Amino acid sequence: MRIGYRPEIDGLRAFAVLSVLIFHYFPEVLPGGFVGVDIFFVISGYLISKNIFCDLGAGKFNFLDFYSRRIRRIFPALILIFLFVLILGWLLFTPLSYFRLSKHVLAGAGFVSNLLFWSESGYFDVASSSKPLLHLWSLGIEEQFYLLWPLAIWLMWNRKFSLFWLIILISFVSFLLNLYLVSYSSKSAFYFLAPRAWELLAGALLACSEINSAPNKAELKQKFLLNFGSFFGALCLIFGVFFITNKSQFPGWVALFPIIGSILILRAGNLSWINRVILSNRPMLWIGLISYSLYLWHWPLLILAGILDLGTHLLEIRFILIFLSFFLAYLTYKYIEKPFQNIAQSVFKTWTLIIAMFCVIGISLIIFWNQGFPDRFLSLKGLARSETSASKIIFNESFGQNFRAQKCFLVNGQGPNDFEAQCRSKDRNNEVFVWGDSHAASLYPGFNYDEKNGFVSQFTASTCPPILGWETSMNVSCRAINDHVISIIKKSPPKIVVLYAAWYWDSYLLEEKISNIQNTIDEIYAAGVKRVIILGPPPTWKKNVPDIIYDHIREFGNVPSQFTNFGLGNLSRAYLIEGNLKIASKDAGAYYYSLLDALCKTGRCMIYVNEASNPISMDAGHFSNIGASTVINSIRSVMYKNLE
Repeated sequence: MRIGYRPEIDGLRAFAVLSVLIFHYFPEVLPGGFVGVDIFFVISGYLISKNIFCDLGAGKFNFLDFYSRRIRRIFPALILIFLFVLILGWLLFTPLSYFRLSKHVLAGAGFVSNLLFWSESGYFDVASSSKPLLHLWSLGIEEQFYLLWPLAIWLMWNRKFSLFWLIILISFVSFLLNLYLVSYSSKSAFYFLAPRAWELLAGALLACSEINSAPNKAELKQKFLLNFGSFFGALCLIFGVFFITNKSQFPGWVALFPIIGSILILRAGNLSWINRVILSNRPMLWIGLISYSLYLWHWPLLILAGILDLGTHLLEIRFILIFLSFFLAYLTYKYIEKPFQNIAQSVFKTWTLIIAMFCVIGISLIIFWNQGFPDRFLSLKGLARSETSASKIIFNESFGQNFRAQKCFLVNGQGPNDFEAQCRSKDRNNEVFVWGDSHAASLYPGFNYDEKNGFVSQFTASTCPPILGWETSMNVSCRAINDHVISIIKKSPPKIVVLYAAWYWDSYLLEEKISNIQNTIDEIYAAGVKRVIILGPPPTWKKNVPDIIYDHIREFGNVPSQFTNFGLGNLSRAYLIEGNLKIASKDAGAYYYSLLDALCKTGRCMIYVNEASNPISMDAGHFSNIGASTVINSIRSVMYKNLE
């Protein structure tokens, strides 16, 4: 017999979705709220597997019927969300953002969002705060599982081997893969189906154990044990949402807490006081019923509000967005989800949803092929169509590709031995040795290097300013990397060393850090280097510079002035850091070059070079290729002035 309505399951869904929602809106309150997704995996694995087992046992299982049910369950609200973000994206997004959104919609419609977001993850990945469909990664994992799992169960059913022990074996292999990947490729462990399958299979295992069992007198005598189990399960869930954090190796071992907790609560059923009283009360049931729509709505609303600069850091704005999420989720459940779940005219409804999804795919392909429709903005005052600024800003920039990432720009997880031979210049007589963090790496394209006879050496690492003795939790290899770089300089000193970083890792560069900078300069000079140049902090922006340019166009109908304070970051902090850097440079005999003086004047900073099609940065601070060239050209006189 298929599973009847079990109110505690909706209550558990409510706990899961509330955990995720609170984590996204108030991460400091519920740092482990993201485990709500893992709870959903267990519930889904349990419900669907048990229904398949029951249908197979009754000889009624049908693949077409199964996938028709999945389509009617998943598609209606999902199609609505796709249309919502595509319409808002047309009005709000820059061409590049809209182009990316079309890819995300296509991936979501094909249930491969997890794979796309995995492929996009990296140092220069677009921030999650600009991806309104990022939360669909979990739906991708779930639906990929359900493309394979029904066929696997069908093939295993009525065979001589034990289905129960086979599920245990597959789960064990998946769990071991999870433990391996979480240490060596955490993003793969997070986004891939194989290391996550054990979470859905945990629910399937519980369903399998219940196939031939039913409540009886002997089981009722175990009421105390079931109550204790559900109480312990609740403690596991509470531990998960409060004590697992985004710094934990996740999934990993710690994922056992939400998985075991969910299994124990599902196993207890209505024999548990927690399930009957807490999880089955009316508010929890109501939230559980709308949980799918609530999950779909809450994240895009938060992201779009951030893009509109509505002040999402304010509590009142966040509470308004939460209320709106619940309101839209309720309407979606009542008028979109529920009508399609009614079995009447199921074939017609299924085909209607399939056609609607293909229409969404078609719209997204048109947006993709037209590269986000850059001409949406060209008709506004201040942009001539012949200028084609929008297209050039977006698609003529290989941002990040010329940083030589993982070769001469080390990302987190790499150590000093990962620098490659090409990082050192072949021409030692004219060598300029660039040492610093990702901002220093962004300078490399500006030297107009010659690959055969280049004179630029590049030794840069993520979140690693060129300060000996520097240690940071953001890059545990930082100290070792800097020690390695200074040893290279001592072994074969270059003519010029350029030290550059964002310098914002310490907001005020306290006395200890200034002393370390001076010690670093002293050691460089002691090695025989002719000149040390320190580049000061760059101006930073509140968001990606191309986005700021388009925001100005959208808001005022023209491009911003070349020097503007529109979207500019905190200049006062930059000048404070610069003052301390100047002192350190002067006392140690290094040349100091102020990027703030070169790129800013009277509280306004350069946002593009010559025309809006050439943004100074492609994100909030790393120089674009043309921005790097502008900076390097401006400091050439400093680099070689009076240098023997």
